[in-house]
Amino acid sequence: MGKQPRELGRGDAILSNFSLWNASFDERVSAASAAGFDAIGLFIPTYIEMTTRMGRTDAQLIDTLARANVSLAELEVLSGWSREFAARDFAAHEKCKLWLETACHIAETFGSRHLAVIGPYSGTPADAARDLRWVCDAADDVGLLVTIEFLPFTNIRTAAETLELIRRTDRGNLGMTFDTWHHFRGANDWAMLDAVPAERVTCIQVNDGTMRPEHPDYLHDTISNRRLFGDGEFDLRRFFALLETKGITAPVSAEVINDELKHAPPAESAQRIAASLRRFYSF
Repeated sequence: MGKQPRELGRGDAILSNFSLWNASFDERVSAASAAGFDAIGLFIPTYIEMTTRMGRTDAQLIDTLARANVSLAELEVLSGWSREFAARDFAAHEKCKLWLETACHIAETFGSRHLAVIGPYSGTPADAARDLRWVCDAADDVGLLVTIEFLPFTNIRTAAETLELIRRTDRGNLGMTFDTWHHFRGANDWAMLDAVPAERVTCIQVNDGTMRPEHPDYLHDTISNRRLFGDGEFDLRRFFALLETKGITAPVSAEVINDELKHAPPAESAQRIAASLRRFYSF
């Protein structure tokens, strides 16, 4: 097997879970391997389904990864962690606890590198920091990084707001995700990115797109209209240059979600994503 998930860094690439929207685990692993990716991402409920309803064992999944020389690095995605949020949506909070427990099991079993966390939270930023600590502490027990992905349609909208939450939370395994989509379609503020210490950038998710929305609903646009690298209008050369200048060593996760790729064979989608990414990033 190649690099272990926690050995991944600059020059390594992860094929994000949502880039292969409808692929099975075996298809996902095979496609990532053939396209030259070092690792895959996985949606936590997919693991739960595989190991309960489908009867797959950890040993079988580990064997599938090992034979393909691919690791399981990225776990998505935890929401509902705020206790104030739980007061109005108990079911979502209970789901969060199950998913966190599952993520910790996956990390302990597969050596996974990072767990993505998103908003919204309820209450004050101090409340949010308090509630993030229990997530970080549980993850830290199994060597898992926690990475906040800022989303313009939540109340963790920008890199600046994320950095403030990281500082308030005060946990060494907490960082943030730089996602090109949410940067360019959100604040599009380069000074905010530059202000983040390199060691706090724990994940880099990349994609391309138009600068103006193609659909009025942000979430719909996010999961339908991301483009292959070089097919959109994002200044990806500047983005990758910023990573280099700041000395950011986190691996790159290719997250290209669009309606065309959703309906293409997984192997074809992975090859197209990899080929376009290599125009900007060598792996």
